Amino acid sequence: MDVFSERRRFLTADQLKLALSGLSSTRYMYIQGARVALKQYEAAMLREEPRVAQEALGAAFRAVERGKVRSLLDLMTTGYMRQGGQKTPETDPINHWQRCSSCLTVSCGQLMQLQSMSEPDAEQIRHIKEKIANDERNLEKAEADLTATDPLFYRAQRISSNILSLGGAARTIDKDTALLQYAFSAEDLCAWTITSSGIHQVHRTTLCENQLTQYIRQFHKKCSSGEPIPKHISNFLVNNLVKPFDDTISTYSRLIVVSMGVGYLIPFHALSWRGQPLTATHTITYLPSTSFLQFLQSSRPNTSIPLASLPHAGTEAEIIAGLFPHSTALTGDKATFEAVYDALPSHSILHFATHGHLNADVPMLSAVSLAYGKELTVAGLTELRLSASLVVLSACRTGEGKASAGDDVVGLVRALFVAGAKAVMATLWAVDDAATTALMTEFYRRISEGDEPAVALQYAQNFLRTCERGGLDEKLEKLSVQLEDQKARKGTIQNVRMLRMQAELAPEQALEKDYSHPMYWAPFMLMGV
Repeated sequence: MDVFSERRRFLTADQLKLALSGLSSTRYMYIQGARVALKQYEAAMLREEPRVAQEALGAAFRAVERGKVRSLLDLMTTGYMRQGGQKTPETDPINHWQRCSSCLTVSCGQLMQLQSMSEPDAEQIRHIKEKIANDERNLEKAEADLTATDPLFYRAQRISSNILSLGGAARTIDKDTALLQYAFSAEDLCAWTITSSGIHQVHRTTLCENQLTQYIRQFHKKCSSGEPIPKHISNFLVNNLVKPFDDTISTYSRLIVVSMGVGYLIPFHALSWRGQPLTATHTITYLPSTSFLQFLQSSRPNTSIPLASLPHAGTEAEIIAGLFPHSTALTGDKATFEAVYDALPSHSILHFATHGHLNADVPMLSAVSLAYGKELTVAGLTELRLSASLVVLSACRTGEGKASAGDDVVGLVRALFVAGAKAVMATLWAVDDAATTALMTEFYRRISEGDEPAVALQYAQNFLRTCERGGLDEKLEKLSVQLEDQKARKGTIQNVRMLRMQAELAPEQALEKDYSHPMYWAPFMLMGV
């Protein structure tokens, strides 16, 4: 593992690091390292050698962290090296270097897409190969220019992000919080919980990865479709992922979940604990790796910029804007590429109530839709430097992306973290417009009263989850009264009541909606702390 990590350090292009982490053999190597270390821990505990056992736990933790999202951590580290400078994105040479790297990544993805077609177009392939050659020359020149002129670039070019030690991770975790970390490969599930005092519980068991993957995908599918979730599926996931840590979960009110691979499809907050979803009793957030904690020292948000183009999104954006005195609402034709791009760096809350588009073949071209058919792509987002403490992507499937074996999900969430966001809320499946507007209104109402995003999301999910069939109008009326008490803008209150009237005018449709089903309240997950 040491030799592998040293060789990896000499890769400069993000796409090469992603390709390396995308090998299944890479993940297997690191998980086997963790498995061996946990066996040493168990043996040391039997021999009553606590010091040896603690060292083995540290080795297991390091092995899993070294096998995860290193490419994203490297980009985050490069971004933090650039903070504090006065250069704009257009004149920042490191930004230009990253733009050249993004162009090359996009071109290579387009070539793979063309070559995978049943009848590849030879002329298009020739053209894209010429573009790749040109992109490579541009990247080489950008690297050469920076190496000669920028003393920081040699470090950025050979950047190797720091992996937190077990003790370092524990020091970043609050006293009321426990971090649950899972790693699985072949027939091994290795998991542990970390608190401010170190590792709290350890769990290792034999578990078929294919079966776990199948059940995770089925659970996700049933949640997203609104179908009943078979007991044997939910029980399997609860028995293997939740019950082993019952002692930790009963002790700590806040949980941070760090999963692996397909595990990021699980809305962990929807899993059952003592007869009800975990979100009923716990505040839950997610991270791509434990080492990500070193980048997430956030400040409390105080402004917002809602963006909208969906059926109920105009109402959603206007409601949210009305809760914040210095907000900017760019809706409909106002949400142009230029207006959005110019406004993004100066706001601490960014809210996109617009369609997200996942490009599985060329992830860097995944995007959110703007006015006049324009898009803000992953490649474009990585060029920005944001000051946002919170970014919300409230439309369909914005939390998805193309995952490597090292858990680097190349999509909108990753791009926003690279651009500087401290926390990102995204969705795991298609969302119901009216339910989403109600949830988002309660979410931002709580934030405007001083709640942090994770707590606000927990309350908002329970607000919708406990809504009875046909009872959304009653919840919205209560919400409008609370907004009046907060002295929100009259337009905001009127929009909430308009939404309530729409619910009243469609009673038959409302009765069909069982808001207690995870389909309505569980797609939203908060990445960050």
